[in-house]
Amino acid sequence: MKNKKGFTLIELIVVIAILGILALFLVPSFLGYTKDAQKATCEANRHIIERSYTFYKAKSAEEIKLSEYIESDDGKEYQGSKCPAGGVYTYDDANGKVICSIHGEDEDKNEETGEESGDGDKSEDSDPEESTTPKIPGTELDVNYENVISVVKGEEIKKTLQPGTIVEMKDRDGKVISYYIVKNPTWIDNMNGSIYGLLELTNEKAVVIDGIGKEAIEKTLGTNIKEGQKIYYDGKYYINRQNTGDTQVPGTPGSYYWLEIK
Repeated sequence: MKNKKGFTLIELIVVIAILGILALFLVPSFLGYTKDAQKATCEANRHIIERSYTFYKAKSAEEIKLSEYIESDDGKEYQGSKCPAGGVYTYDDANGKVICSIHGEDEDKNEETGEESGDGDKSEDSDPEESTTPKIPGTELDVNYENVISVVKGEEIKKTLQPGTIVEMKDRDGKVISYYIVKNPTWIDNMNGSIYGLLELTNEKAVVIDGIGKEAIEKTLGTNIKEGQKIYYDGKYYINRQNTGDTQVPGTPGSYYWLEIK
């Protein structure tokens, strides 16, 4: 009769130890893949809801909030949508975004590539001047080129510019010389430096008003406010159109002297 030799106690301990070591490496990786999959599914769920809401508004031309859409018959199929990781969905009506309590809000993605938009990793060869939007002098506002008239010094313009228009004056090589803001409706033949009806936006920083109302303004600026003075008041930037001893409150009816910079 042959002897059947089994594993010894030491051999079993070694095998268990090896399995334990493998588990230390494999389990975290598995959990990581699971979390990534849950996050991707959650993002897809939120993106589908947001796109459906956008299409509904475009199709119906109805002013409806995202939360109202979800509660309506048209959006009821999304009422049971859940984050696979256990997150709770809430709705940002102001921006039309679905927010997960775990994963946040949906990242904007490039429609063609599916890659997340934003700055991301910039290559070493990228030009900082091309990637940085210039600021309106004296403010922290980005120059919005949809609201800017870009002109070349000395060249004909021949048009009327409306108050609040930003004028970006360049030299013939394309270098920006200065920025102006139109304070009154102004007919311009060409740009040759200072022009009546325009205020130059200098690099002098806007004065920050601490508080709201006439008393707060006078406490910071006094009553004699100079033409071209920029102020930051109640979350907005303004510029004073002309020298005045009459204190006005920006953004209120009758506050003609204060022109909002946008």
